[in-house]
Amino acid sequence: MEKLKIKFIVIAFCLMKTISGYSQELQPSDWEVKFSRQKVKNNDTVTIYFIGKIPENQGIYSTKFECDYGPSPARVLFENSWKNYELVDSAISAGEVIEYDDIFGCTLKKFKHIAVIKQVVRIKNKNALIKGKLEYQACTNEMCLLYYMYFETKGTKVLKVENLK
Repeated sequence: MEKLKIKFIVIAFCLMKTISGYSQELQPSDWEVKFSRQKVKNNDTVTIYFIGKIPENQGIYSTKFECDYGPSPARVLFENSWKNYELVDSAISAGEVIEYDDIFGCTLKKFKHIAVIKQVVRIKNKNALIKGKLEYQACTNEMCLLYYMYFETKGTKVLKVENLK
C-alpha cells in the first residue's frame, strides 16, 4: 500500500509540473524609448525609437505586412498629437525577418531578439508632452498574447516607459 501511495504522489507531482509548464504566460518584452537627438528647437523634426528586447523563443510582429487574416501588427498610438507635436507619416519597423507562415497562409514580418520601431515627429513646442502606447503581439510556436508599452516624454526627455499586459 505504501508503494502505491508513493507512486501516486510521484505521478501527481509530474502531472502538476507538466500542467504548470503549459499555463505559464509569455513575458512582455523590455522596451525603451530613445530620440535621434536630445536638443531640439520649436518646429524641429526628430525620430523616436521604440527598442524592445524580446525574450528567448518569442517573436513580435512588425508594423506592416501583407496578410488578409493573420496576427496583429505592432501599432504605436499617440495621444494629443495635434497640440504640441505632429506625426510625420506612420511608424515603420527596422530589422524584422520575413517568413512564410503556414498557419495564416501568408508572408509575415516579425522581430526576433530585438525590435526597432521608428516614428518621425515634428515638435511644435520643444517641451511638448508626448504620450501614447505601443500595442504588440508576442508569440511562441504554441501561443500568442497582446501586450502594451505605455510611454511619456517631455520634449526629448523620457519620463515613463511601462511594460504591461
